[in-house]
Amino acid sequence: MKTLVTGAGGFTASHLLPILKGEVLATRCDILHPDFISLVKDFVPDNVYHLAAVVRNRGGCKQNFRYALKVNVDGTRILLDTLLEYSPKAKILMIGSCDVYGFQNTIEPISENATFNPVNEYGITKVAQELLARLYCGKMNIIFTRTFNITGPGQSTEFVCSAFAHRFNECRQESTNKVKTGELDIVRDFLDVRDVANAYTIIMEKGTNCETYNVCSGEGVQLAKIVQMLKGITGMNPIIESSADHLRSIDPSYLIGNNQRLVKLGWSRKYTMHQTLVDLYRGIK
Repeated sequence: MKTLVTGAGGFTASHLLPILKGEVLATRCDILHPDFISLVKDFVPDNVYHLAAVVRNRGGCKQNFRYALKVNVDGTRILLDTLLEYSPKAKILMIGSCDVYGFQNTIEPISENATFNPVNEYGITKVAQELLARLYCGKMNIIFTRTFNITGPGQSTEFVCSAFAHRFNECRQESTNKVKTGELDIVRDFLDVRDVANAYTIIMEKGTNCETYNVCSGEGVQLAKIVQMLKGITGMNPIIESSADHLRSIDPSYLIGNNQRLVKLGWSRKYTMHQTLVDLYRGIK
């Protein structure tokens, strides 16, 4: 079995690659570069995990929307056209995002049948990516994910759980008694990156062609609860300074996914939110 992983230098890929079996080509090169086509052509993969993307938290989508569209959409087209020509039987996992859902006017867990309603540039690129890839469904074996908030050990501080953990660590190192946060009323569906990587392998193995799977915990956690858990984990009780200024007005305050379609494939969550935060905090250098 030969497996191609795009975006192999990213956070999720760092946890996915160690659990893959067989021959693996982990590509860190620019998906828009001509060398990428040569790599795919020569490797002829059986399975493809398409993780390469410009993501929202690094500011790339908002500040350079045209480039984000080129990578997330045109890069996907380049990948699919190359596979269609040189490896048409490859099974492809198209990694999407819950940002395609945006505001849903409900507090119920969002199912894969919900309509697209993106409220940021990243969500728009992921809607476009998925719609483009669906044009290939009659010719290729493509499975889609809509992945919710990922966290876990080794994550960048551009993401909220990691940012909070690092601020607690800085509080301890600097012997201060204050931790600054954004708005804490927000509710999100967090899933440990190791559970996400496991979900991807299960979907690749058992998922249905052209089907979509929410990758999520199915539970909402208020950011205030994350702070409380970090207090217990660290044994610290700092003053928490929260500000609504950090909440983007276009962001939904409540976003939880329905994971029953994924569960029916045999996937189950292994890491509780508490254990994830323990491992995240302990892993800070």
